[in-house]
Amino acid sequence: MPRLGVTITESSKDGPVPCRVQVSDGRGEVYSPDGCPQFCAGSDAYFNTDGNFEIEVPEGEVSLRAARGTEYTPVLQRIKVPEKGASAQVELSRWSHLREQGWQAADFHVHHTDRLEEHLAAEDLTLAHVIWSRITTEHSSLQPFERTVVPARPGSFYTLGQEVERSSRWGISEPVFFLGLDKPVSIPETDAAYPMNSVYCESARFGGGIVGYQGPIYNQLPIDLSRNLVDFVCIADNYFSISQDFFYEFLGQFEEEYQGPFAKARWIFDSYYRLLNCGFILPPAAGSSSPLNDCGPVGYNRVYIKTLEDPGFESLMAGLKSGRCFVTNGPVITMVVDECEMGSTIPLMGTGPDELPVRVEVRSAVPLDLVELIANGKVIESYEPRSTEREIQWETVVEVRRSQWLAARCLGRVDSAAAGWLHCPPFFFAHSGPTYLLRKKKPVIVGRSVSRILKNLDRMSRWCEQPDLFSKNSRRAECRTILDEARSYYLALLDRE
Repeated sequence: MPRLGVTITESSKDGPVPCRVQVSDGRGEVYSPDGCPQFCAGSDAYFNTDGNFEIEVPEGEVSLRAARGTEYTPVLQRIKVPEKGASAQVELSRWSHLREQGWQAADFHVHHTDRLEEHLAAEDLTLAHVIWSRITTEHSSLQPFERTVVPARPGSFYTLGQEVERSSRWGISEPVFFLGLDKPVSIPETDAAYPMNSVYCESARFGGGIVGYQGPIYNQLPIDLSRNLVDFVCIADNYFSISQDFFYEFLGQFEEEYQGPFAKARWIFDSYYRLLNCGFILPPAAGSSSPLNDCGPVGYNRVYIKTLEDPGFESLMAGLKSGRCFVTNGPVITMVVDECEMGSTIPLMGTGPDELPVRVEVRSAVPLDLVELIANGKVIESYEPRSTEREIQWETVVEVRRSQWLAARCLGRVDSAAAGWLHCPPFFFAHSGPTYLLRKKKPVIVGRSVSRILKNLDRMSRWCEQPDLFSKNSRRAECRTILDEARSYYLALLDRE
């Protein structure tokens, strides 16, 4: 077959640029260079390149699709290849320069365990958290690791960590991540419902680890938050996947009221808001779960973290814990409240009300349908961008009577131009980290959110009393104590509302 030589560059720089590529013929057959492994995300196979490659393809026209992270506009280029072969120049255009402004991109849920440097380079990521060791219902893969932070290309690194994802009657798999451990957490004896995640989280914390939940929908997360065991929660992960069907069945089982093109987003976001409405200072994060479950390439969902020092693991974790972050699969969103950045806690000492200026800035490579300002889980203002708007600066004033948190989000459906992109998501979104406005240092407490969590805890407590559930009565008693303590915590919140 003829050979096609390709060089991919960035419009504003000299030399080749690493990226993700798919080359296909008119029949949909996909090709990759010799010795270059193919990866699969959804129905689209691809390979990573440093920007220069040669590939054997059939004579005729082939389609080359290239993409790099979320700050470059993906390209689709059709190339005619004669029998003698051909060469092609492909140019990627960067529409955002967040790294130059102190923002670092991270994916906290990666299942790739080889060629990680190539994934980081091709997706323009600073950090990938790799699930190196797993505990599931079926098996425990407690692979040891000597270093938890591994340098990759200059300015990027990956961490080796652990995931506990045990399916049980407490709910669905309840996955939780541990970062910064010197060795994996191990719990030798288990039942289907024992131990609860709190036991793993406490062990990880004892080992100096950082704890994050894969999503805000899981039943044990409010329990672990009440025990001060959680550092972050992913509000975008494999439930925001390339496959539009993935997780929709689960969504329908639990939240039938959510309909429309952004049903999954609103459901996940509302689950996160209920936790914020219980007074928790809880930064959002993101993961891809790549390459599992048709979820997309590494960095398909990502969190951008503002660092105050040179980017490194400690600096990124400090930025994330402080809430200087936003989550996205494409657009850029930031929010400033009374000249304070995202994640800030703003004390309001008077009786109020106070009027505070809010500035929301959004940039996107695709049209957006909505930009919304959220307070205590409710949309208080919204803006509908024009179809041609790609940069939005929205200023407003918010009246604050009691303690509340504020966050901004944007949502957009896929337009026809983006539909041909490599690994195009079913919808676009971005969500800011919250800012907390505390009247006389009182936490945000919204009774309807606390009551909903209490209702779920009551259901879990009833289930805990079923016969033949635990192999030892002491295990049932331990779980009962954890549930009772959580219930007391949330009842006390209702008394403080």
